[in-house]
Amino acid sequence: NLGNLLKNEGQHEKAIISYKKALEIKSDLYDANYNLGVIFQEREDYPSAMTCYYKVLDVKHDYENALNNLGNLYREIGEYEKSLNTLNKAAQIHPKSAEIKNSIGLTYRGQGNLDKAIASYKEAISLNINFAEAHNNLGNTFAELGQLNDAIQSYQKALELNPNYSEAYNSLGNVFIEQGQIDD
Repeated sequence: NLGNLLKNEGQHEKAIISYKKALEIKSDLYDANYNLGVIFQEREDYPSAMTCYYKVLDVKHDYENALNNLGNLYREIGEYEKSLNTLNKAAQIHPKSAEIKNSIGLTYRGQGNLDKAIASYKEAISLNINFAEAHNNLGNTFAELGQLNDAIQSYQKALELNPNYSEAYNSLGNVFIEQGQIDD
């Protein structure tokens, strides 16, 4: 639709107008509310994003991406318990979602519960062995724990899966610096 085309072209203001017009015509169009939520979340307009995700869930209570994004939004604003409640509910509805397990790991890491974060990332990886982001997040958590060899393995796996993963290259470089493995 027009809103998605505009959003993909980076014309967010015009996309917002298009999505809102679609919702004026059909108020229960959950995709339009979801896409609005994504734009608002990217802009860190969390109250508007939250409103959009709740409107989606009013119409389609099991919508995986809306549940995951809402859980991530709660984490981003520091409401870890609400994040975990939302993400655990999502995991019950979508038990094979690697993305949701990864998000749970991010929330646990944000809380400082690194053992549970590692378990969640490993669960995400068991669901999708090719999930580069989960490998990278696992590496970040290992690095935080000082388990640098494990971190290196996780970053290297993330880069094997996605050779253009700049965050993994950056993190891997930081670990090498920490280990004193610097080439001049």
